[in-house]
Formats: sequence, structure tokens, C-alpha cells
Amino acid sequence: MLVIGAGSMPGKTKDNSRTTPPAEVASPNKIVQYMRDRFEVPENVKLTAEPLDKSQFPMFFQTVVTSDDGKQKRTNNVFITKDGRCLVLGNVFALHDGSTADLIRCLREAAKIPPETDLKVGAFDKTPYPEFYKSVVTDTDGKHTQSGDVFMTNDRRTGILGIVLPFREDVVRNMINTKDMPSQGPANAPVTVVEYADLQCPTCARLQEFLEK
Repeated sequence: MLVIGAGSMPGKTKDNSRTTPPAEVASPNKIVQYMRDRFEVPENVKLTAEPLDKSQFPMFFQTVVTSDDGKQKRTNNVFITKDGRCLVLGNVFALHDGSTADLIRCLREAAKIPPETDLKVGAFDKTPYPEFYKSVVTDTDGKHTQSGDVFMTNDRRTGILGIVLPFREDVVRNMINTKDMPSQGPANAPVTVVEYADLQCPTCARLQEFLEK
């Protein structure tokens, strides 16, 4: 079965050939706040992050985020691209040549998928992030079939079974496209509010009434 678990990734690997991460890429506080907001972590759960460090993967810096709910501590390796554009969670692994066979072999090792489970990887497509291509991997064990996203860096050197998220604020803003979308007010308004709503959601209906007034 496909397992997406950042906690199962290899530990940090020191590599003195790479430069120390510049402080402006991401501070521990910024990483913690991002994780809390993005995954709606309640305030009673303590989150801490180590300063960014070098990574064994060429495109990434790495940190460790620890969550503590008072009962159990969990640690997760978190990767951030060296330009600070994207944050990565999941199983991250090195590729040899980026071929389908190479990817499947690495997926089996990273997610501990047994040899009797059939794995298929679809064609890779472009993503909103120029550094990454995305595909879907499907596994079948004879009884169940499930699928998950798999990413590959554009240099075909690193694979990711997990998620890639926009981290830098300008990347998030550039992903919002309001062209030809329903709107109210002048197009050159100094502030734009983008609403994502479900027409059958009563909470969305109350928000719409609030925005109208």
C-alpha cells in the first residue's frame, strides 16, 4: 500500500559541499506558522522547527518539525526548495536516471511496498511549479487498488511520494487567477478578496451575505 509519511524519511545528511541556507529563505517561526495555518494545527499542539540545514538532495534545504500534543511527540522532515518557492512533505528519494523502472524501484524502497504489489506510474505532466513534474502512481495488491501523487524534479534526480506546496508568498499570489471570473467592484481596486465557495454550503451562503453588506 502507498504510504505517505514524512516521518519515515531518512534523517538529515550533512554535506559540507553545499552552502549554509541563507536566513531569508525561511526562519523556524515562518515554517511553524505555515504548517499551523496550512494544516489547521490547533493552538494547544506545540509546533517547533529547527533552522534550515543542508540536505542530501541537490534542490532542497531541510528542517525537522516537531509536534507535541502533550501526549506524544512526532517529528517530520520538511524540505524547502533553495529558492524558497515550494515546501515538500512526504517520502523523498534520490533517483539514478529518472526512468519509470528507476522510479518504481525507488518507490518500493521509500514506501516499503512489497514485490508482490503491482505498481504503475502514469505519464508526468507539468505543474504550477517549474521545478517539478507530477504523475499518479497506482498500486494493486490483488484485492485493493489505491493511488497517490508522485513528483519528480525537473533534473530527474529526486522523486517525491507526497505533496508539493507553494511556500513563498509571491508564488501563492501568482497561482491565483481571477481572469474571467465573476466579480464585483472596479478591476483596479487596491484590495482584491478572492472567495472560494460551494453553492450548496450554508456557511458559504452566510459569508456571501456578509461580503455583500
